[in-house]
Amino acid sequence: MKKLILIVLCIGLLCSAISASANDEWGAIGGTPYTTDYVYVVENETVTLINGNITDSNGVAVIPSSIEGYPVTTLADSLFFVDAMTKKIIIPDTVTTIHCNFNSCMNLTEIEVDPNNQTFSSIDGNLFNKNNTTIIRYPTGKTAPSYTIPDSVTTIAKGAFKYCKFEIITIPSGVTKIESEAFSGPYLKDIYFAGSQEQWENAVGQANLELNENAT
Repeated sequence: MKKLILIVLCIGLLCSAISASANDEWGAIGGTPYTTDYVYVVENETVTLINGNITDSNGVAVIPSSIEGYPVTTLADSLFFVDAMTKKIIIPDTVTTIHCNFNSCMNLTEIEVDPNNQTFSSIDGNLFNKNNTTIIRYPTGKTAPSYTIPDSVTTIAKGAFKYCKFEIITIPSGVTKIESEAFSGPYLKDIYFAGSQEQWENAVGQANLELNENAT
């Protein structure tokens, strides 16, 4: 009996050691452990934000401009993964790279970007690059029945309108590139493109748009 208890204790200690080792390895990524508020990586004296307690009780997620004195420059693709709480995201001027596309933020209605950000901008709560030539993300939680893309846009980024709820979208003739999965979900019914059929085909290229079978 004593021998059995000893074996069980040894197994328990071994599991604890493995768990601690895994946590230590994860916590030390980039040489800096994560805190209780944020999971992040520090590389080249800049922060990649992986996850964390960002969204407050009102559904507003304020991305920190710095953590432990290092500027937050990158948002990892795991950020806001499967998120039903966030309604608004505020992005600081320090962020230069966004890997997450907020597809899982099903109640997100607004993305706000600091006007001093030199990489991104926002128009009517939608995420664009700085010069507004690429629309990056239209929030999934918006419920407007239609959307007209600004004339400045030439590129519709991958997943820009994924799972969006509008039924009608108007695309200007200046759009020359539509990336894969730009449109996806059951709601979209009508696409109005201001250019020619040839322009549309060139813009779409080999992109997989995953259109509703009733979309025209």
